[in-house]
Amino acid sequence: MFLLDLLGFSLDEKFKVYFSCASYFYFKNSHQAVFLI
Repeated sequence: MFLLDLLGFSLDEKFKVYFSCASYFYFKNSHQAVFLI
């Protein structure tokens, strides 16, 4: 998140990036029932 701050990302963009990453890992590991949130 610090890197995103330096790059000037807005809060909304950070949320989109976080949501995209969380969704990717959730579906990738869904068979393992991994919950990151």
